[in-house]
Parts: sequence; C-alpha cells; structure tokens
Amino acid sequence: MPTQREETYSALKTFLNCRQEYSHRYLQLIEKDIAPGAALWIGSLIHACLEMWYRGQSLGEIIDFIYASRDGSSNWIQCEAIMTAYAARYPTEEFEVVKVEDEWRGPLINPETGAASTTITLAGKIDGLIRLEDGSYAIFEHKTTSKDLDKFTASLWSDFQTRFYCIQYGRANGIEIKKAMFNIIKKSAIKGRKGESDEDRMARMAGNIQFKRYLLSFDKALMDEIEEQVWEIKDNMQLAARKGKYYKNESQCQHAFGGMCQYYDLCSSANSPIIRDSFYRKRQRAHSELEATHVTEIKNTP
Repeated sequence: MPTQREETYSALKTFLNCRQEYSHRYLQLIEKDIAPGAALWIGSLIHACLEMWYRGQSLGEIIDFIYASRDGSSNWIQCEAIMTAYAARYPTEEFEVVKVEDEWRGPLINPETGAASTTITLAGKIDGLIRLEDGSYAIFEHKTTSKDLDKFTASLWSDFQTRFYCIQYGRANGIEIKKAMFNIIKKSAIKGRKGESDEDRMARMAGNIQFKRYLLSFDKALMDEIEEQVWEIKDNMQLAARKGKYYKNESQCQHAFGGMCQYYDLCSSANSPIIRDSFYRKRQRAHSELEATHVTEIKNTP
C-alpha cells in the first residue's frame, strides 16, 4: 500500500491556487525569512485570545497575555481594544460551546464510491464547535476584518474552508454538521493622537469595534460540490507528483492584503539556489495550523 500523505485545507487551497507555491511550502518546506504583517499578526493573536475566552479564562488574564505578546509596534492596542469590547458585547452566549480549537484527522472519501483514498488523508483544526438551541451543531468560525460587515458576509456562502470543515470534521467525529456560525469582528480604524496615552487610545478604539454573528446553513448541493472538488484536487496532486511538475499560476502572485506571494522572488528567479539560500528558511512543520491543544469533549453526542 502506498504511503498516505496528510493534507489540510490550507494545503489543498494552496495547490488549487498555485501548484508551485504548494511545492515550496508543503513539499520543500521553505518560507521567506520575514515577520508576519500586521493583519496576520492581529488575526492570529485574536484567535489565541478567543480560545482563552472560551476556555473560561478572565479578561484580565487575556489582557496580560496580549501585553506579553507585544510585537514592538502598537498592534497590541488593537487586540486589547477588540477583546475588551468583545467581553462587553458577549458576556454570555445563546448557544453551547462544545469544543474549542479542536484538531481532527480523517479519511478522504470518494464521493462516487464511498471508498477512502489510499494516498491522502485529511487533517485540520476548527476554531470551535457549538450546539444551537434546536440541538443542531455548527462550526464556530472567527473572522477579523477591516471591511464593511455587510459586504464581508455577502460572500460567506461560498466559503470553501467552512463547508470543508463541516463535512470532514463532522465525519471524523460521527456527527452531522450543515451550519456555520461566523463570529465576525471589524477592527477599529482609529489612529492615535499626538500625546495620547495607550489607555486612552485603547478606550476610543474599543468603542469603535463592530461585531456581527452570521449563521449560515449550507445546501446539500453546496456540500456535495466540496466533496467532488476535493477529490479532484487529490487526483491533480497525484498527477503532479507523478510528473514531478508543479506549475506556476502567475495570476496568484498578488496575494490578499495587497502584498506579493512570499515565493515571488524565488519563482521569478527561476528557483535560483542563491535566492533560495539568501532569503528563505526551512519551515518548522508542514502544516502550521496543526498544533497541540486541549480538547473539551462533546457531551451527549447522538
């Protein structure tokens, strides 16, 4: 039996967007030696803070954690403002939080035959699992954005990641999940004033944070579409591996947040070993979203 390779949503999406980026990131295990941008830094820290919040830690403990995580810039003030406003906005919830930052693993299933792939297995981590008042389960997905909230939510029906998690996480845990609760946080655009203290700026920013909860139920056709697409991606991964060819997709060089793909310098130099050795480092792990975490067990699972 061939060796099975473990893939995550991030890996599948990267392969779908640009096969050469997938090769650099997940096969060669290299990344550019740069610090993360502000949006990524804030988003990652807020995810960690929300994990603490839903594990029952106090706002004071979370603020201490943010303060200890300062990056040398004022980005931490945005995070403190978000969590201060979040604690005031959601002191209690109308749903049960069942699991927090839960890692999962499971087979990739052929949607036509029901057979498991012998070459690829799937893995990932969800922000959370919640049980709604009607007893149904939903993926709890945290999103931070600077966009208008109505415009942001308008495209969520097509979210590949959340539908993928509904199917695969539900299968791995033996439960049916057809819904996602998007926990959306719009960051403050307020800038500091000359001579203003960090505390005063944080207070002004906290009053400017916006929140939105958006519950989405996925139609069966949209769920089936994801299973078919993931299986097809698997087929293309196998073909690329057999040929040893991972083509560039130049339309993906310009990434989100207005920046270039971190592998642009390497790809545009025809993979020069000088560029590689000068600007890139070995990644610590293939799938950075998979880390050890404590798990709150599902209670009363049917």
